[in-house]
Formats: sequence, structure tokens, C-alpha cells
Amino acid sequence: MNLSAVYVDEATEISEETYLLLLSRLRRKTTKIHRLRMATNPNGQDWLWRHYFAPGRDPKKLATHRGLIAPTLDNIHLPKDYVENLLAIYPADWASRYIYGNFNEFSHLIWNLF
Repeated sequence: MNLSAVYVDEATEISEETYLLLLSRLRRKTTKIHRLRMATNPNGQDWLWRHYFAPGRDPKKLATHRGLIAPTLDNIHLPKDYVENLLAIYPADWASRYIYGNFNEFSHLIWNLF
């Protein structure tokens, strides 16, 4: 399969191996630009973080692998009390990840239970 573009919604649902396979398929000769775009919530310091957000990444990747963080607070189209309600309901670690867009590690951590 020779592709020009790929879009993945909720990239944390695919493995790094699938991501690498998709990259290898961006090779269609009839296009000048090959793109792989993904949307997701932060999932800690996983493969997405390593490829797109980790400090000290390979300088070659900096030109071609760009990650954008869009916190919920930046969405001007949400109802006025939407974020306030989420902040009142979400635990601090959820707010950090799903409202502020931080790549904090918190799933399956035993200290979270105490």
C-alpha cells in the first residue's frame, strides 16, 4: 500500500509498531507531500511523547515530527461553565492530563491508591 496521507484519531490506541508501519507506507510517488497526522489525549511518557515531545529529541526529528498541545482551556467554543465543571469533578491527575494537556504518568501507579 502506497499512501499520500494517514490520519489517526486517538493515537494512544495504536502501538508504536503500527505507527512505524504507517510511516513506512507514506511513499506514494504521485504526491510531493506525505503526511501522518494524529490526534490524542496525552498518555504519559509513552511512544508518542518520545517521538513528538521529549526534550533532547534527535534534531532530525525536530524538523519533521512536530507535536502541538491544545489544552481544553484554549477551546473558545466550549460552554462557559464546561471547564469549571470538569475541574470540580476530575481528580487532579485527570485534570492535569485531560484539561491542561500534560504528559504526566499516572495510570497503574500504586501510590495513586494511597
